[in-house]
Amino acid sequence: MSQAVSLRLVLSGMALAVVASFAQPVSAQAASAPRSASPAVAKGMGGHPMMMLGSGKRLDHLLTNVGASDAQRAQIKQIADAVAVDLKPLHDAGRALHQQSVQVLTAASVDANAAETVRAQMSANHDQVSRRMTRAMLDVANVLTPEQRTKLATHLQMRSEHRGGRH
Repeated sequence: MSQAVSLRLVLSGMALAVVASFAQPVSAQAASAPRSASPAVAKGMGGHPMMMLGSGKRLDHLLTNVGASDAQRAQIKQIADAVAVDLKPLHDAGRALHQQSVQVLTAASVDANAAETVRAQMSANHDQVSRRMTRAMLDVANVLTPEQRTKLATHLQMRSEHRGGRH
C-alpha cells in the first residue's frame, strides 16, 4: 500500500470517527463522558467526548494496535483534547444554526433569502470544523511513523468492512 493511500485511509478513518461522535445521542455522550473522556475533554466539551479517534479505552486500543510509544500516546491525547475544546463552540454553533434552519423552514411564510443565509452559515461552520479536523489529523499523522499509519489504516479499514462499510 502506497504512503499516499495509507495516509488517505487514515485521514478518512479519523474523519469518520469524528462524524460518528457527532451522531451519538446526547444522552449516550453524557453517560459515557465521566467514564471514557479525560477530565480535560469532559470539562472542555461539557461532558461530550468529541474526540477524533474516540476516547478513553477506544483511543487506547487504537494506539496499542499501532504500537504507539508512551510519548506518542501523550502527544496524541493532547491533540485530541485540544480538538475537543476547539470544536465545542463550533458544535454549539452548528446546533444553533440547525435550529434556525428548522424555524425558517417551518415558518408560516418561508423566506428563501433567510434559508440561504442560514445554509451559507452552516456551510461556513462545517468548513471550520473540517479545517480544524484536517489540522488535527495531520498533527496525529506527524506523530505516528509511516508503519504505524499503515497499521492504523488497515485497522480502520477492517473495522469499516466488519460494519458492512457503513463507517
